[in-house]
Amino acid sequence: MKQIIKHSDLEMFLKDLRIISNKHKNEKSKHDFNIFRIIRAGHEEVSLHSQFLFELLSPLGTHNKKNAFLELFINQLNIKFNLDNIEVHCEKDNIDLLIQNSSQAIIIENKIYAGDQPKQLSRYYKIVSNSRIKDIYIVYLSLDGKPPSFQSIENLPLEIIENKLYSKSYKKFINPWLSLCLKECATQPVIRETIVQYQQLLNHLTMSNEVKERKELLNLLGHADYMKQAQFLADNWIHMKWHTEMDFWNELFTQIPNELKPYPIVEEFLFNDKFLNGVIHSSRNKDFEYGLMLKLFNFKDEEICFMIERGEDRLDYGLLINYLNLDKKKWEIKKTDFSDFLKKNISNDFFGDKDSPWIHWKFPKQNIDFETFNNETTLALANPEKRKQIVSNLWKEVTGYINTILKWEGIRELKEN
Repeated sequence: MKQIIKHSDLEMFLKDLRIISNKHKNEKSKHDFNIFRIIRAGHEEVSLHSQFLFELLSPLGTHNKKNAFLELFINQLNIKFNLDNIEVHCEKDNIDLLIQNSSQAIIIENKIYAGDQPKQLSRYYKIVSNSRIKDIYIVYLSLDGKPPSFQSIENLPLEIIENKLYSKSYKKFINPWLSLCLKECATQPVIRETIVQYQQLLNHLTMSNEVKERKELLNLLGHADYMKQAQFLADNWIHMKWHTEMDFWNELFTQIPNELKPYPIVEEFLFNDKFLNGVIHSSRNKDFEYGLMLKLFNFKDEEICFMIERGEDRLDYGLLINYLNLDKKKWEIKKTDFSDFLKKNISNDFFGDKDSPWIHWKFPKQNIDFETFNNETTLALANPEKRKQIVSNLWKEVTGYINTILKWEGIRELKEN
């Protein structure tokens, strides 16, 4: 029988829940001074995490410990790796971290929140193997140790996938390694405190400090007989996700700026009930390629479109070629100076490879993630007023992006011809 929950009981439960949440927020704020969280956003992968790991791993780092931290890292990885003539690079050939000697290499791909790019690890492997290094290891580093997506390892040799690809987490791999590093610098307070603060940031990102809060919540559920209310919320959470996402897309559609309304909507990619059901209520064969797509201009027989896409993790937006109506996928526009124009005029971006219909894409400034559905911005979309403001901010951002794109000289030449 379907349980009936009184709204008054649910309101009381949420009120008590808010008291616990606010209490732990206040406790956390007492320990909020953290140099890493002050100088950078905690989720910025390359600019913070890769740079800091590089500083520790490099024998030339300012820690003056030579190979000490690097040796601990390799020992924890449990591989045979020669430390003679070793070099450590950050962002060399777009590889987050690269450790190499004359015959071996370790590729470290640093993933905090961003999704994988098509054939990303395969490309990095090819770059390193082309330098005549054949003994190559790949470390896929994420908050929770999840494996790389299939699209990232596509074309990667089976030998690498089965024997030399390591999925490691910050919580269970990096944090223990940092603790070993602390022992190496017990008499060097500056290095020691810096590592401690970085560990605090990792604890924040991996929620290692939430155990006390969860125990208090469990206490509340048991003693106040709130389990029914909690179960009611749990049973309906997936439906709340569905309606929150659909409300977002409808608001996005409603707020299309007047200056963009002349551009036709590509119906095949337009959000609808079927798309949402496929990613929220289904566990297999999910199609994340939907949202709102506008046709901007034609280049030869290709439709060049702008799309705000749901994505398999974070919401993203960018430029792509409408591939549905093409017999031959030549991606003619990629053979022009269009990519150079984008690199010059738009920052913080990603470019699709030669086989992808995507020309260029990026993440919005606001982190909207319908898949994990747990960050502050995404949850705020359930509030109508906040949703309007978030969507308004998004349209301001992407309108500027589109206006920049439309300044490409090639578009004017197309109109003149």
